[in-house]
Amino acid sequence: MSTSSTVHRVGTQGQGMELLLHPGDEYLGSLEPDSLQVLAYVKLYMPDTKMVTMTASCIPMQFPKERPPFLRVRGSIVASGAEQVITYLQEQFAVEDTSGQDEVAAYSALLTDRFLPAMLYSKWLNSQNYIDFTRSSYAKILYFPVTLFYLSWQHRAVGHLIMRGAPPDLTLEQRGLELMSKAEECVGLLSARLGEHDYFCGDHSSSLDIRLFGYLEQLLQSPHCEADPVSKSLRTHGNLVLFCQRMRKSLFPEIKARSSEGVSLPTMSGPTSLWRDSALWISVGVATTVLCVQAVRVGLFQQLS
Repeated sequence: MSTSSTVHRVGTQGQGMELLLHPGDEYLGSLEPDSLQVLAYVKLYMPDTKMVTMTASCIPMQFPKERPPFLRVRGSIVASGAEQVITYLQEQFAVEDTSGQDEVAAYSALLTDRFLPAMLYSKWLNSQNYIDFTRSSYAKILYFPVTLFYLSWQHRAVGHLIMRGAPPDLTLEQRGLELMSKAEECVGLLSARLGEHDYFCGDHSSSLDIRLFGYLEQLLQSPHCEADPVSKSLRTHGNLVLFCQRMRKSLFPEIKARSSEGVSLPTMSGPTSLWRDSALWISVGVATTVLCVQAVRVGLFQQLS
């Protein structure tokens, strides 16, 4: 990826800096869009990550007053949230950015107002997505029993946030449909803005591309993307999909891409690989045992004898 922005390290600003980010998995550098934006920003503009020490954690008990991403300098928090952290790093390391501040602010407001609520609803309040995908994703990155505490805490927090300001007679499901409709409109606006360009500010990436990538990538790479209506809408806009693929390959080459259907499918090297799968044989053995036990219970063995 090419970029016309440059970074000049000023003084000793990198000393004692610690960046706290929400952890990720094999498909996402971070499971939260704010942390993914900051991580992508550091990878793009500050490839020498020794400037800033990065730590992945989302345990509320460790940070009762702030949530990742936030930046600490010599133990004191100096910036929290993607916008503040990126702005602080831009100032401290004299980053020259091709995107205008007004444009970045406008699109950040659009994403926060129209995109983020729908993502939060789909991830935390859609019962099917929450049970099938969200719980298992966080179980892989958090240890027990912290997983249970965090899931319960986050589920309640998102519920209060989503219903804030909604009419009292509006149900959660109705609110979700309303949010999804706004998010799909937002996807259409972003696709029209990108057009046939590689990046949103022309031929080079910028902090605006970082902000947009942080949100769009969540829809393309999240485990529930197959069932998410906004994700389905996003996949109909080929220019946005290619934009995310371009950014991912450059910034996160180690990250796996989900299949075209949005689900990670197993690969088979040959016709005999299925028979060598130990998990399959264990499942067959368990199923056979259960059937035999059931047969004994109904007296089938007695009848055969």
